Amino acid sequence: VWWINCSDGTNSNITAARNLTIDTNECGYVSSSLQLTRTSYIDGTCFTINANHIFINGSGNTVLGADTGTGAVISGFSNITFKNVILKNFSLGIDAQNAQNLTIWNNSIDTNSSSGAASARYGVELTNVNQSNISNNTIFTSNSNSFAIYSISSSGSNNVTVSYVPLPPGISVV
Repeated sequence: VWWINCSDGTNSNITAARNLTIDTNECGYVSSSLQLTRTSYIDGTCFTINANHIFINGSGNTVLGADTGTGAVISGFSNITFKNVILKNFSLGIDAQNAQNLTIWNNSIDTNSSSGAASARYGVELTNVNQSNISNNTIFTSNSNSFAIYSISSSGSNNVTVSYVPLPPGISVV
């Protein structure tokens, strides 16, 4: 319980007891494992992984973007599990770079643009990612120059299977 003192400008103070709930966003730099407990809203990038051995369990909760940014960035870290998260309205769902031993499992990623933007959007982008498992994800992208999974040739030894990708587009390995 917080006590809040207010003045109406006539120097007469009014005091009342009220319950105050502070709703924090679960987005930000992630340096320890995290279990989502509610829907989060973000304008920009939500999760930036900042350590090895991180486990993010979305518990079926939604992270809602504003048609920009990235749902999760994994860059230079290993042994990361990202599962059971619903990512919506990001330019890029998951951006993984220079990483290994990732598990991206059972997520729903929707990069469709609510503003009608025609730019390329990717559900999962892999750059120099090795020995990882990307499976059982449902991925929706916005247009014909977007891909559910986009993998740069420097990535290898990955198990990539998707439970549902409406066509076009699909999976691209370049």
